[in-house]
Amino acid sequence: MIRHFIPSDIPSILSLFNHYIESGWAIPYEEKRTLEGLQNLFLSRYTAYGTYQSFVLEVGGKVVGMVASNPAGPMAHQSRAVECGICIDPEFCGQGCGEQLYKRLFKALRRQPLDSITAYVTLPNEASVRLHKRVGFEEVGVLKKHTHKFGVSRDVMIFQVENDRHEVSLESLLATRSDQPDIQNLIFEVLKEYGLPVDPSGTDQDLFDLEASYFSKGGTFEIVRSPQGRLLATWALSRVSESECELRKMYMVKDVRGQGLGRWLLEK
Repeated sequence: MIRHFIPSDIPSILSLFNHYIESGWAIPYEEKRTLEGLQNLFLSRYTAYGTYQSFVLEVGGKVVGMVASNPAGPMAHQSRAVECGICIDPEFCGQGCGEQLYKRLFKALRRQPLDSITAYVTLPNEASVRLHKRVGFEEVGVLKKHTHKFGVSRDVMIFQVENDRHEVSLESLLATRSDQPDIQNLIFEVLKEYGLPVDPSGTDQDLFDLEASYFSKGGTFEIVRSPQGRLLATWALSRVSESECELRKMYMVKDVRGQGLGRWLLEK
């Protein structure tokens, strides 16, 4: 399961980070990260809606990978770009985990005001080079002797991919705060259509704060819009335990029902 990180994931992420800090070049630092330092970073930087987001891959209740978008630099002219970092448990390398995580991150960033996404790979690292090319990154240069660790200086390859914000094919997108009014309107209209009451202080309370109700608890809320921007459908997963999720809020506008959209969403 791939989902936004939640605070309880941070100790597992710390273990991943420190493994690569001690044993390899995937993370260029030489000093191990601390739990307090990583908590401060994650809780202050990453949100479920913004430019800087972090996702984890969970298998059997264990976090085995993470990916995140980070500031590309401190200057104002760099505000429309992000730098990505990815980390996979060694036991799960080579199983497509990195590709899944990057695809989920790209999907979230597609709705952000970004032009480009950058990644850096310390060489040699053929597996990471293949991964970045496979998910769409292009090599744009090499920084000579750019990283120094373990008493050695190594080259760093720069990868970049354009943020495809203008894709018009039908897809399920992570909902944002700005989507909430449209989501409420669609769901309330469908409830009215079937003669069911709207309950803003009860069963429908979650629609007024998607982050608190879904994303911050390890769930998700997604929407489908037409190429013209019209909201067509909603669906959500609410996490009920480490191994269980509940499908919620699957609604569609009347004129797209019976055309296979619901089945397409369930298959995704």
